[in-house]
Amino acid sequence: MSDKEFRVEVRVKNNLLYKAMERAGFYTVSAFSDACGVQQTTIGEYLNMKKAPMTSAGEWRASAMKIADYLQ
Repeated sequence: MSDKEFRVEVRVKNNLLYKAMERAGFYTVSAFSDACGVQQTTIGEYLNMKKAPMTSAGEWRASAMKIADYLQ
């Protein structure tokens, strides 16, 4: 057996946001994006933890606030 037969990847995701979306009845980023008015790419960046909801100055991003308001 070669060491190239298997590949294992571990990914860190924002489960709090995923669960909040599911509780609100959204199971796709597309549907959630359409409902809350935030771009799919931005939501994806938050879900994949590639973008912080706060700026380096400690202020909440407008898109993060829009998502938070929508999810209450």
